[in-house]
Amino acid sequence: MPDNDLARIAREFQLEYPIATKSEFVEQMSRSPEVTFRGVAYETRFAAALIPGFFFPISSADDLIRKATELLATRGLRVPAPPSTGATRRPGGRPDGPARSIEEILADLETTITDPTVDETDRHRIEALDVLTHAFEFVGHPQALELWRAAVAGHLPATTRDTVGTMLRYMKQAIDRGDWDAVSAVCDCLFDLYHPESPRVHIGGIRRTAPPA
Repeated sequence: MPDNDLARIAREFQLEYPIATKSEFVEQMSRSPEVTFRGVAYETRFAAALIPGFFFPISSADDLIRKATELLATRGLRVPAPPSTGATRRPGGRPDGPARSIEEILADLETTITDPTVDETDRHRIEALDVLTHAFEFVGHPQALELWRAAVAGHLPATTRDTVGTMLRYMKQAIDRGDWDAVSAVCDCLFDLYHPESPRVHIGGIRRTAPPA
């Protein structure tokens, strides 16, 4: 069922379609400084930037609403909300210690995303899909939307693992040289991948930084 707030926003902002790129979308949305969603006001440029770059082009208002609804579902914000089944944990939980290897992180993500018993509102599933979203943004994979949708459906092919691995290796190199700003430039929430004992800063703030040539 369409989210009434998304339909209202698409109507009120009178966007011009097709919208080819994320930057064009952000600029169009920023004609108004504020957007209200589910009763909460947000700075429009920030809110618009949460739409991943691989969602573009967007061909119509219906296309925008469909993709935004998909994104909300991966944040555990599907409308109407599914019945709560209680808090769940990823199989195996989080390893103790200050850091995890890339293979441990990839295995953890794969287990969380492909396990059909993990509810879509489970915090760890939301975080895992968020990591994939960042990876597709970071790498700029040409099949990002198709692979992202496959992950949402519980499938994680080798191509997706390789994409996440590319981002993780970049982050690990940055961590090894003490360049935490390079990790933060992808997104602050990714600190939690290597330091699971630290609180997450936020989920969903996507800031793309291309890997070095």
